Amino acid sequence: SREMIVDDATLDLPVVELTALLDNGQLTSVALTEAYLARIAKRAPALNCFITVTPERARADAAKADARRAAGERGPVLGIPYGLKDLIDTAGIATTWGTRSMLERVPKTDADVAARLAAAGGVLLGKLHCTELANSFGVENQEDAHNGACRNPWSLDRWAGGSSGGSGAAVAAGLCGFAIGSETLGSIDCPSAFCGVVGLRPTYDLVSRAGVMTAAYTLDKLGPLTRDARDARAVLPLIATQPIEAKQRRLRVGIADVIDPKLSDPALAPLFDKARSILREIADVQPVTLPEIPTMPATLTILLAEIRAAFDDFIRAGHIHALYDRQSWATKEREYLALDLRAEDYIKATRVRTQAQQVYRTLFDRFDVLLTPGRPEVARKLVGYKGAESDAPNSYTTLLVTGNLIGAPAITLPIGFSAESLPLSMHAIGSPYDDDAVLALAELYQAHTDFHRKRPPS
Repeated sequence: SREMIVDDATLDLPVVELTALLDNGQLTSVALTEAYLARIAKRAPALNCFITVTPERARADAAKADARRAAGERGPVLGIPYGLKDLIDTAGIATTWGTRSMLERVPKTDADVAARLAAAGGVLLGKLHCTELANSFGVENQEDAHNGACRNPWSLDRWAGGSSGGSGAAVAAGLCGFAIGSETLGSIDCPSAFCGVVGLRPTYDLVSRAGVMTAAYTLDKLGPLTRDARDARAVLPLIATQPIEAKQRRLRVGIADVIDPKLSDPALAPLFDKARSILREIADVQPVTLPEIPTMPATLTILLAEIRAAFDDFIRAGHIHALYDRQSWATKEREYLALDLRAEDYIKATRVRTQAQQVYRTLFDRFDVLLTPGRPEVARKLVGYKGAESDAPNSYTTLLVTGNLIGAPAITLPIGFSAESLPLSMHAIGSPYDDDAVLALAELYQAHTDFHRKRPPS
């Protein structure tokens, strides 16, 4: 019924619960979509989480979904409103890559992921904020973005994270059922951690990147940001190019918990200890020492070389001179050239990747997932932020970087709140093509906790 929809609590429900309401006729997609559009009109401007809202498209999608359901069809996202990070092509809808020179760029065809979600009956609400060119050339100041920074729903003076900040903020604020973001080196993890949502980074190339802006050919991945791990489980098979195998097993969890107390929020270690004790009851938990492989320099070498190659046409066309970022292209190029990256550096980096893949393959003979406390800091303030610098070992950075380098699936999960009521997280990776393992860990943990049920102040 329409009255049910205006109820804010309904809009904050997980996708799996919204789908159940749609299936049993307590809700229509048209009513759900109107309620999300009304909430977007009210809340999105303060967050700056949408670059483009598509009400006509959303209403048409919703009416079609209701007709399909009335004809007896069912599906995990049939009639569910969602958003796409604005580097995913949508036919007839501007796809800007978050940069000024692309504001009039209207693709003729859908990206593979957009086409799959449309076929599954999802309702497209619009295109979500991403940092300029997904941070490919660095951004000194987060305000140097389309309409400024994407703000955090837990505290508007803080950043939602990047580069998929719009996806994290919109899901956390309950402005859509779920969102699709992208990660090259942390861009799903960061907004998920800062906004307190579930971020799934699937195995490299499990989700096609056809029709998506390329930053780094061998590092880019697309995945869902959701309020509930069960939603990530529901969305992944719809966008994946091969089946996700669900296994019955007691999970073997290797925990690496090296943190730098100087750099970490004081609440992180105790919250992670609580998470560990919950997991001890429901999984086989063992400590693990992560191997020492120079994955950070290797990953950065590959990243920088591939970004420069991917944006060659963009640079030659002169678009690079119209960035929101205040740092001039002359300065950026000078800094890049000073790195003196050579072909042999790229080759050596790919050899480190192969070594890491082999070493982690043996680790994954012993463990289904490797788990670490998440991002050490809460969402940073947009003004006056001074990040601490440290070379101290940190298992989170090791897993985040190595996981991206070797193409492993990963998940970021909320584990509680700091003294300032800002979300903190944990981060896990699985063996490539065992995306089921990180989903299973997330679902197990969330069955015993309710941090993911807490919503930011409206």
